[in-house]
Amino acid sequence: MRRYVDGHKPILVTTNRIFQGWNEVFLRGSRVVTLVERLVLSSEVLTIGGKFYRLKGAEDTAQQRARARTKAKSTGR
Repeated sequence: MRRYVDGHKPILVTTNRIFQGWNEVFLRGSRVVTLVERLVLSSEVLTIGGKFYRLKGAEDTAQQRARARTKAKSTGR
């Protein structure tokens, strides 16, 4: 246990996927299990609900582009 705790600085990992969805990113399931086990060994997991800032920004940009396309079609450009 000492090997993982002593002398190491804190690490912050953020993700928009739950741990069960990590196997879609990391193709080998055994590696995902090992990675998650080491990450949560002596950590605090915080779950934050709601819309994320980048997601909202992407949705706003997509809406603006859709409006621009609709306007361009209606004006014949």
